[in-house]
Amino acid sequence: MEYLSLNLLIFSPLIIAILFFLPIFNTKEVFIRRFTKTFMGVHFVYALCFWIFYNPDVNFFDELFLFGQSGVQSLGIRSAFAIDGLSLVMVTLTSFLFFMSAISSKTIIRHRQKLYYGLLLLLETSVLGVFTSSDIFIFFCFWELELIPMYFLISLWGSGRAQKSAMKFLLYTFFGSLFLLLGILLLSYYSDTLNFQMSSLFADINVVDKLPINIQILISILLMIGFFVKLPIIPLHTWLPNAHCDAPAPISILLAGLLLKMGAYGFIRFNILLLPDAFKILAPFLIVFAVINIIHAGLCAYNQDDIKKIIAYSSISNMGIVLLGLCTNNEEGVTGGIVHMVSHGLICAGLFMIVGIIYNRTKTRDIKAISGLGTVMPNLMGFTVMFSFAAIGVPLLIGFVGEFLTFWGAFSVQYDSYIFLPTVIIFAIFVLVISAAYMFKFVHRIFFGSIDNSWAILKDLTAHEFIVLSSILSVIVFFGINPMSLIDVINPIVEVIVESAGI
Repeated sequence: MEYLSLNLLIFSPLIIAILFFLPIFNTKEVFIRRFTKTFMGVHFVYALCFWIFYNPDVNFFDELFLFGQSGVQSLGIRSAFAIDGLSLVMVTLTSFLFFMSAISSKTIIRHRQKLYYGLLLLLETSVLGVFTSSDIFIFFCFWELELIPMYFLISLWGSGRAQKSAMKFLLYTFFGSLFLLLGILLLSYYSDTLNFQMSSLFADINVVDKLPINIQILISILLMIGFFVKLPIIPLHTWLPNAHCDAPAPISILLAGLLLKMGAYGFIRFNILLLPDAFKILAPFLIVFAVINIIHAGLCAYNQDDIKKIIAYSSISNMGIVLLGLCTNNEEGVTGGIVHMVSHGLICAGLFMIVGIIYNRTKTRDIKAISGLGTVMPNLMGFTVMFSFAAIGVPLLIGFVGEFLTFWGAFSVQYDSYIFLPTVIIFAIFVLVISAAYMFKFVHRIFFGSIDNSWAILKDLTAHEFIVLSSILSVIVFFGINPMSLIDVINPIVEVIVESAGI
């Protein structure tokens, strides 16, 4: 463990990005692309080393010193980073999906590759910083840093109304960040300190317990607005379908696989672990929001003709399942919610890759204009069927584990003062029917039926595309068959969550 450096894990992509942006680093774009893929592959292996040597009793911790200083000592701000079970899972997922995104970019990103891969590396550092920061102020800095590269990655390499969608993404998430910042400042004001150094379990901030409950609720709501924009939760979700539709496929992989998870991660760290008393009061109402998210977004997904919007709305529906699991406040439900964060990240990454491949070949996303592709693209059809099975929760795939544990926890929830909750939760189970409907519609319309003559010359998967889809599917199958390898890692943080916010 002493040979592993969190600083190296987090900031090495930033160092490479800076080198790319320097004028002296003037080389061919082919080299830039290959170098980035190689680096991200090595970075993923390095991230796996943290998983291999992880000990829940001795968490990884590191500080970044610049000019002999770690943060702003007078304000109690430290550039400190830590990894517990939850962070470890998200960090490994981040490194893996960025590696897959870099590989998939070869056939999609054709111009300004030096800038593209530089922004991609900058984005990786910002996401890793969010998942590892153990200081609230540093967490917020990385949270905001993510907006810059994502805005340019959508607007410069997207299609359709990419600039408008990128601006909508920026405005919505910046709007949410204002509420997040206000909540952090109120927390600092009423606690009379900015010294919020959070342990690897983020559960040692005793000063919060002294706050009046009405202040805790106010701060919790402000923080939730910031996190729910990113999650996203209805009605703060309208930026997501536009951003997904107009972003290039490699960026959609990151948007669905990681950026939405930042909202759920922040909700766990702040609203549940930092303000558990307020969470106990708000949780029953959040369950209602979660169920609305699940059903409404699922119905919207079924009614879409744009194949990318089908997957985008399915993402919103699935993040409702995550919120439902986290609010059940029992070990089954919370475990299911966290596992579903991982499963949704993997499954949606694969589905957006598939949509990107189809659009790259056909130049259309209209489901009514595409049919019969299974005859010319049998490999792609096979992958699509497998990812669709994972999305609807077929056993032996990771999607089943998250959904099963979440709904098991939901039906075991105990909120005696809110007798309406069991009825509301029963409606959520219909997501299984809704998700099956829109996923089967997706597969049937695209790959079956008669094929148009214009599609008869389409080529099947390239080597890069096959590597990405097979790699993601392998992880989905591995954790579906062996879910305890994931559950054992997150179990300590689940126990802390349930104990902290016990009802």
